[in-house]
Amino acid sequence: MNRLAVAIVVVFCGALTANARLQEVFTWNQVDFEWPSAAAREAAIQTGSFVPENQMPLGIEVWKDRLFVTLPRWRRGSPATLATISLNGASHNQPLRPYPSWAMNREGGPCDGLTGIFRVQIDHACGRLWVLDAGEVDVAEGGVQQCPPKLLAFDLNTDQVVVRHVLPEENVRQGSLFSNLAVDTRNGRCEDTHVYMADAWRFGIVVYSASSNSSWRVEHNYMQSDPLACRYNTSGVDFRWHDGVFGFGLAPVVNNDRTLYFTPMSGTRAFAVPTSALRNETTVDDSSFTVLPARGGGVDAQWHAGATAMSSSGLMFYNLVTRDAVACWNSRLPYLPNLQGEVARDPVTLNFPNDVKVDEFNNVWVLSNRLPRYLFSSLDLNDVNIRIFAAHESTAVAGTPCDPNYHPQSNDFVTAPCVY
Repeated sequence: MNRLAVAIVVVFCGALTANARLQEVFTWNQVDFEWPSAAAREAAIQTGSFVPENQMPLGIEVWKDRLFVTLPRWRRGSPATLATISLNGASHNQPLRPYPSWAMNREGGPCDGLTGIFRVQIDHACGRLWVLDAGEVDVAEGGVQQCPPKLLAFDLNTDQVVVRHVLPEENVRQGSLFSNLAVDTRNGRCEDTHVYMADAWRFGIVVYSASSNSSWRVEHNYMQSDPLACRYNTSGVDFRWHDGVFGFGLAPVVNNDRTLYFTPMSGTRAFAVPTSALRNETTVDDSSFTVLPARGGGVDAQWHAGATAMSSSGLMFYNLVTRDAVACWNSRLPYLPNLQGEVARDPVTLNFPNDVKVDEFNNVWVLSNRLPRYLFSSLDLNDVNIRIFAAHESTAVAGTPCDPNYHPQSNDFVTAPCVY
């Protein structure tokens, strides 16, 4: 029985509290790698190509018995930006294996390798891992654009690159940071895949078409950050970020179209647009974009949502990074504050839940990593700092308004956001 199956059994057999909905599966005090030898590791430390305390995972994905982990190059001494662990491996401090190889991850290597990756997504119907490489290094020190941003796809059966698309200059702005993506494949038509890529720092979405191997940029005011939501406070760390469009939730197909829900990281609202509008390379009608009610209110409100994922049954899961929580919404109901559910909240174990994914079996995966402490303070390396959680979506939403068996009440349709 694999580790996720064990986790789900434990959750179903235990008391169902808010924090018990997610089962802790993997933990690290500090990540390390599966080195060819102890001598190779020591040599990397001596040359500065590996600085252990500079490693910080950010994104995750799951394919069969492999869990993929992204490690943006926050600071120098980061030997890999994409790696895997085994779902059947050690639950604590399991070493990471660079993917697809050490050579392709080499720091300072050629631009046909992997430079700086924030998020990846698996196209389960076609067995491909889509990788959005921002091309950015030293992100915590102000950032250096070492290589042009590019989109790659790996065939997960061979671990070979099958798509390589360098974003054209007209799709990139000075200071762009491509940090997230959503993959849209329908009816197993792998040749007609579209990928939506978020430029969080310069407020745009770049759309890639596999059939034409081309891309184009879409911009809208809704993709910008909200100046009233740029202040963050978590675990006593106070800072300001101005990240715009970030989280993507891609709804199931309805009437031959899909809705893309997106959230600016520094904001309190989600927005929606039909993907048919984004797929139109020649023109995008501004009226296609819809603003949804605020999740929460108040000046400097701490309702920041970054990573978002939608299950095949239409349940959306998203992180609330400054509330140390994971939330949900059933897309078959109106997007209203009282119809949002809280899956889990914990100021210790869920401190800064940074990524959320839903796999092909509708299991929800969450990574928390105390990122603000890493960036602006320091981590206690004697403590667990990085955690990965999992639960089936039915367990994750049980007892919340996201539960498919939930019957909305009249006060659920109040549109005023919560303010606290």
